Amino acid sequence: MSNTDLYVRDKSSGHVHRIGDDPHDSLWVDHEGTVHYMNLQCGDGAGPYSQMDHRAGFEFVSSVYGVPEDGNAMAEAEKYREDRDKFREKQAKLAKKGIVLLS
Repeated sequence: MSNTDLYVRDKSSGHVHRIGDDPHDSLWVDHEGTVHYMNLQCGDGAGPYSQMDHRAGFEFVSSVYGVPEDGNAMAEAEKYREDRDKFREKQAKLAKKGIVLLS
């Protein structure tokens, strides 16, 4: 599970996800302290001007308190939280029976 609340949008599909939820996500910081995103699978990414850069395949999505402002992304984030909470409840019930589920 990721503690990062940074989101990116794939410009070609419109899909928004939290950085770290995809195993191909990578963040790096350049010599000026600017954070960049790269998808290691496709080799494309997002930089500080990715919303205006037509060559960038991804762009950062603004978020408030860890929730993306994009409506579609908000729905995805809510579903993720619901699924996470259900999994944790199942873990707790099984733990009482002595069964451990790894996340």
